[in-house]
Amino acid sequence: MQLLTQREHMLKKTSISWLKFELILLSICSVLPLLLAFQEVWSNGYLSHQMPIAAVRVFLQFYWQHFLVWLIGVHCFGLFTLLGSIRATSFRRALYFAVFSVIIAFGLNFLIQYIVFNFATKQAFTFVNQVHQFPGQVPNQFNAAVDIMLAPLFDIGNMWFSSSGFPWPAKAILFAVHLVVSFFIAWGLTVLFRYFRTRKATSKKTSVPVRLQIIAKPGYLFPAFLLIPLLLLITSAARPDAPEAGLPNILLVSIDTLRADHLSCYGYEQKTTPAIDALAANGAVFTRAISQSNWTLPSHASMLTALYPNEHNCTIVTGTQLPAKIMTLPELLLEHGYQTFGISSVIFISESYNLAQGFEQFQYRPFSAGEAVDQAIALLNKRQPRPFFMFLHLYDPHDPYYPPDDYRRMFPPREKVTAEDGDLPSLFERQGRPSPDDRSVAILKQLYDGEIRYCDDQLQRLFGWMNRQRLMDNTIVVITSDHGESFGENNVFAHGSKLYSQQIHVPLIVAYPQKIPAQTRIDTLVEASVRLVPTVLNLAGLSADDYLGQPNLFADNADATGLPAHSETFMQMAGQYAVMDDQWKVITYRADGQIQEDLTELYDVQNDWGDAHNLVEQQRDVMRRYLNTYLAAYLEREQAWKNFTAKDVRLGAGELKRLRSLGYLN
Repeated sequence: MQLLTQREHMLKKTSISWLKFELILLSICSVLPLLLAFQEVWSNGYLSHQMPIAAVRVFLQFYWQHFLVWLIGVHCFGLFTLLGSIRATSFRRALYFAVFSVIIAFGLNFLIQYIVFNFATKQAFTFVNQVHQFPGQVPNQFNAAVDIMLAPLFDIGNMWFSSSGFPWPAKAILFAVHLVVSFFIAWGLTVLFRYFRTRKATSKKTSVPVRLQIIAKPGYLFPAFLLIPLLLLITSAARPDAPEAGLPNILLVSIDTLRADHLSCYGYEQKTTPAIDALAANGAVFTRAISQSNWTLPSHASMLTALYPNEHNCTIVTGTQLPAKIMTLPELLLEHGYQTFGISSVIFISESYNLAQGFEQFQYRPFSAGEAVDQAIALLNKRQPRPFFMFLHLYDPHDPYYPPDDYRRMFPPREKVTAEDGDLPSLFERQGRPSPDDRSVAILKQLYDGEIRYCDDQLQRLFGWMNRQRLMDNTIVVITSDHGESFGENNVFAHGSKLYSQQIHVPLIVAYPQKIPAQTRIDTLVEASVRLVPTVLNLAGLSADDYLGQPNLFADNADATGLPAHSETFMQMAGQYAVMDDQWKVITYRADGQIQEDLTELYDVQNDWGDAHNLVEQQRDVMRRYLNTYLAAYLEREQAWKNFTAKDVRLGAGELKRLRSLGYLN
């Protein structure tokens, strides 16, 4: 009787029921994403740029993405609260237990990352030193295995909605295991705490676990919050953005690490690109297109913003993200009613660097070219009845070079190869010399050409599908690259190290039958990255000849011709700059804000496109003139960066390990 009275007293004292608790959780899910979505729209500057359609689209996309994340998160908290109430003597103590369990869950995440990143990785590299067969592949395989096993646990919320490629059943199982382990750890620690507290107590009191009512009057406040997602759901269904009539579709394909002189349509003796050749025959080929950097991040940031690397400042792996207020091509197209898709195969083009900004649907993971094209076709199959912009990034030509079986011996010297033959670090290690021998270089090119042909065949699948859907005739197609690749020229391999033509001369092909005549070849020196945005906008009929001062590639006025081309890189932790026109090319370095004239190189563009003969000693006056005019004007653009606020890049343990394996981090 005494226990019954105490339980009734506890029920009367507790003014909350499980229904009301659930409504509180749902209210949190409804209100917090609202604030986060508004903050996203505000930080992106859509309102100040008078972009209402983009603002509404991004607001709704951001809201629903975070609503689902918070929905899972708060109900995990609710589950811990329910389990804690089994033994807790008050609802407040059940909440304490839930908070304690959540802290344990995050602590478990931290512990997993610490063990994997600081212990297991070190053990892998110790193991590499003991392995003589395929040493270069061991860390890659080990890191891949670790990522598959543990990466979903690193981010409890975002893992459900990221395109990391993990199957849903695996995600659910790993997530459930994580929660169960966290609960039992929290429960065990709670029992120990109670045990020691009871031993110290002078007298024991009878306690009764709290039992909340399932249903009680919920009030009016919290149910009212549930109207927020309902109203936004109606708004989403209303489709507030009507596209402008007659707009073409846009397909921008970036093939990573693709040097121009390895494409058939650029005069390469091997038939590496029949599909791209056919597209080029129906459009325009820019024979002397220069990328604005020699590695992935700054080039793509310039490609999507029309800003130089020293303006957007996305120049360092662990530096800053693209500032939110910088408008990207997908954001500009979103405002005009485009449906925007993005598919990336590398971390540099992702949310981690804010280069997914403006894409309504964006997928990133280490796709092969075949997988990326499959994803592109799947997304386009589900497109809405409005024009689309598709950004497609293919990564395969990047080292290590090891194409699928059918492509490994497709090109000379057609040697039998292993994975080690296409892995530059292990090749240097095996040969014990600063530069591989001629046979090894020939095999590297054999594998590299195979990677290019594999990408080309996958693009042929995409173009064939688009033709069957009758999309190609009304689609602007752009094919380019972020940078090239060195194979021993100037004693340099790979990319990111020097601004020689092998690393910054990239293909640039634009096809749009309605406006570009077939068989067009343009030999003018052009900047490939920063002039893409104005070119696409102009061809689509959405802007005049320039954008942010950058002329479109087909402009023939005096301001658009005879311009110099700039490139820069910070991959070697020192500023390296190149500027060139139709006559000369200067490569120089800057340290502590000072140009290093003693390290400057000068090349004759007309007679030495491959940068083989440094003429700086014979032409010092020319070198100084280019530094004091072209380069000085370029460096003044750095002042633009001070007008923006950018967040620091934050990478997970799995991504850091992958970047180390690819040579981007020491």
